[in-house]
Amino acid sequence: MFLCLLPQALLGRYHRVGAEVCGAFVAVMVVGVLVRHLRWRRRGCLVRIDEDGITVTGARTVGWDEICEVREVRRGQWLGLVPIAREGFELPLFEVVLFWVRPSTAAARTARRWGGPLVLLPAKLDVGGTQIVDAVRRFGAGVPVLDEQRQTVVS
Repeated sequence: MFLCLLPQALLGRYHRVGAEVCGAFVAVMVVGVLVRHLRWRRRGCLVRIDEDGITVTGARTVGWDEICEVREVRRGQWLGLVPIAREGFELPLFEVVLFWVRPSTAAARTARRWGGPLVLLPAKLDVGGTQIVDAVRRFGAGVPVLDEQRQTVVS
């Protein structure tokens, strides 16, 4: 239940102002998303998988000797391929975020959800999960690709 203590004549005017403020906020958010997207697209290759390892834009190359396995993880409708670090190694965060978040906070949140900070989401990249799995098998120096039950992924 909503109780309004304003006179009825003012209520209509404030309702319109509220709608205009809300509309302006949504417009600013949409522009922010578009600008962020264009900046990411200008960077070119966001992820590179080759004989040196996995390289993500803005971070160091993770060598194959730092990765013990790559897991295929499903969260709802999302498929993610998550490199798991060997003991003593730390993988970089790869996440496109709308708002600024401390990297340590974003990495911890991503690791809780997916099992590691470096998550390759085929739905957000221009390649499919099968292509990522094939690239890991081709260049990965024997790094296994396993599903959540630790069974070998068949691509």
